[in-house]
Amino acid sequence: MAAAARLRRVVVTALAIAALAGCAPRPADSVALAFYYRDLSGEAHLARIDDGRPERPIQVETSADPRSTGCGFMAPAWTLVVQPGGLGVEPDEAPILVRASGAMFGHPDELALWLDIDEAGVPTVGEGVPPWWNSDEQRCPGT
Repeated sequence: MAAAARLRRVVVTALAIAALAGCAPRPADSVALAFYYRDLSGEAHLARIDDGRPERPIQVETSADPRSTGCGFMAPAWTLVVQPGGLGVEPDEAPILVRASGAMFGHPDELALWLDIDEAGVPTVGEGVPPWWNSDEQRCPGT
């Protein structure tokens, strides 16, 4: 009986620590996606990652300072779209400058994705931690 109570305390403590750390269990059939971005153009751009779920997609307005969304779990059919304009841009209001998807990277289970917009406003997308990232690598819990 004492062993069961001790085990229950350990499980409850572990769950509380995970909740405080913001660690949610990885959803089944998901991609662990860390997204890095920077924009040297001086113009506002919107980067939107949509995976078809009914919740709103991840949307960021780009910045000259390198930034990251941290890690998130996306459905495998995610798509990144980059458009001119800021957070108020609707998908059908501006041209698409670049589109990327999991298929372009072989549908991995975990991906570090980056977006770099140069001084001329030309976007480039790649995988891995970008060379201009100068902070801790963003990783998903349990990956």
